[in-house]
Amino acid sequence: MKQSYLTVSGTIFALALAFAAQACSSSSDATPAAAGTGNSAGAGNTGTGGTGTAGTGTAGTGTAGTGTAGTSAGGTGAGPIASLPACTTEAKGATCTDEGTACKKTCGPQSYGWKSETCQGGLIVEGKTCEFTCSDTSIDWSCYSLSAGIMCDTVNVPVASAACTADACMPCSGTYMDSSMAAKAGSCVCVQGASGGKWSCASSTAWPTCVP
Repeated sequence: MKQSYLTVSGTIFALALAFAAQACSSSSDATPAAAGTGNSAGAGNTGTGGTGTAGTGTAGTGTAGTGTAGTSAGGTGAGPIASLPACTTEAKGATCTDEGTACKKTCGPQSYGWKSETCQGGLIVEGKTCEFTCSDTSIDWSCYSLSAGIMCDTVNVPVASAACTADACMPCSGTYMDSSMAAKAGSCVCVQGASGGKWSCASSTAWPTCVP
């Protein structure tokens, strides 16, 4: 009986030692808990950008100012001489009061051209340019072509508006006499009419160049 008690006690003691050893082994072999991970920094809420309607307006408008183009002694500024009103009493060198105003008067052979007369500094100043409308097909501009190079007679010098017997449309160049019998450098053409031919003359600066 005593032996059985010892055997049981030894068994119990052995089991206790085994249990203790297991407890120690479990404590040392346990895998450490993984480090805790915190929440990542929270991203801020994305705000919605404010919107609005761009202000609009009507651009202001206005009428551009206009004026009459000025004229000069040598021409007509921005417009052709033909667009000017016809002169009435205006004459070269006469006094005037309408400063800057201009008109036109005829010039050139058969008065087919236009020249300006402008009030400048209290006097009428005549333009140096005799303007011709070469697009006017009612005029035979070939009658004024100097390409033939015919020289005017130096003995029977042509006199402006005087009778002539030369061929029509055959102008000559050189010297002629104006109505006051003053010698002028220029050209003349014998223009035929109902009462016969008459010289039509003009200075070199007032001769048409519509046809070479």
